[in-house]
Amino acid sequence: MSSGWKKPLSLNATVEGKDKILRTIVYLIKATRVGESSFLLQIETSFSDTRKVLRLLKWATTGGKAISVVRNGEASLQNALEVSRLTSLTLYFLLDNVALMARFMNSKKAKHLAKVAAVFWAISGIASVVGLLRSLYLVKKEGEKTKILVDILSSICDVRLALTGAGVLETTRHMQGVLGTFSSAAGLKNLYNSTAASP
Repeated sequence: MSSGWKKPLSLNATVEGKDKILRTIVYLIKATRVGESSFLLQIETSFSDTRKVLRLLKWATTGGKAISVVRNGEASLQNALEVSRLTSLTLYFLLDNVALMARFMNSKKAKHLAKVAAVFWAISGIASVVGLLRSLYLVKKEGEKTKILVDILSSICDVRLALTGAGVLETTRHMQGVLGTFSSAAGLKNLYNSTAASP
């Protein structure tokens, strides 16, 4: 196999890579008018559920990262924002898992749990935006500034999606697709770059 294909294919070999690829497809379907067909809606639902199953234990790893920052990091605003982001994300993943199980059990609480989970996703996104804005202020290199700006826009897209999921804001299906596609593509690119940088 050509070495040029190894890195892209390696993304699909990891849980995080599969998750981001599926997320991109889900939001691309939402972004298109064609995505309103019953067949593609079934694919969208199937891929969304698959993502949630793939992330069943992600709350544990994310929570572990938060604990690690608390134990090993110095007392700083940046670390406080990172702990806030990771803690909120942990609660989001955990509640999202519970909401998925509740839906499979036809529980009436499933939608409420999903909305509460989305609130924590929004809080995590806001902490991410604030932390990235601070990083943008401190960084000097133009190339790094561009990457941070893309990450800020991606996080803002996620906050909008989260607030929509929480029922705080209304966003059309098409616009959700546009926002989610941008944020997913940015996340996929970051993951690819980190994979490409590794031996």
